Formats: sequence, structure tokens, C-alpha cells
Amino acid sequence: MLNLPVFVGIDCHQKMIQVCVMDQRRKILANQAVDNQPPAVHRSVAPFGSNIQAAIEVSTGVADFAEKLIEKYHWTVELAHPGYVARMKQTPDKPDWTDAKLLADLTRAGKRRG
Repeated sequence: MLNLPVFVGIDCHQKMIQVCVMDQRRKILANQAVDNQPPAVHRSVAPFGSNIQAAIEVSTGVADFAEKLIEKYHWTVELAHPGYVARMKQTPDKPDWTDAKLLADLTRAGKRRG
């Protein structure tokens, strides 16, 4: 079961990161705020498996953050498509857990790229 992919949405902020973990059936396994450090993000996702497919919201510094997750933990991480992120930002419901959930769901559906 640990080989099944889990889909992760990462919504970055300066002091914290919201991480949503979703399975193939769209069930939310976790959605929590963690420290803005790759090891903290990895620890929040590791209990759900090792086949990690993640999308990270595009902002300053996220490319370096994503690179660390790829190199150290062997995750698949892609930057979220700017069009989806722009639409996401227009929604009236703006808690961070909603953004992270949408990113995880876009990853699950294969729509994180243009």
C-alpha cells in the first residue's frame, strides 16, 4: 500500500507551509500547517507513503524549496500552473487549507501543468 501515490498540495508562506495530502480516491489524509522547512513538510507526508506527487504554489523561493524535496526525499514536485493558481486566488473562501487542498486535487487530476 505504501507504493500507491499520494498527492500533496503545498501552499507556502514565509513562516509556515500548509500541506494537504490526498489519496487516489480524493480522500484527505492530512491538511495541516507545518514549519517552513523541507524536513517538516516531509515528516508530515511520510506516514502516508513514499510515492509522493506534489504541486507547490508558485511564489518567491519555491523552486529552491521544491528542489530540496526532490533531491533529499525523491519526491515528484512540480510548480502549479499559473492559470490554476490565479483562479484559485479569486475564490472568496481563502483559508490556506483550501489552497493546499486544491493543489493536491489538481495534482491528483494531473492538471498541475499547462
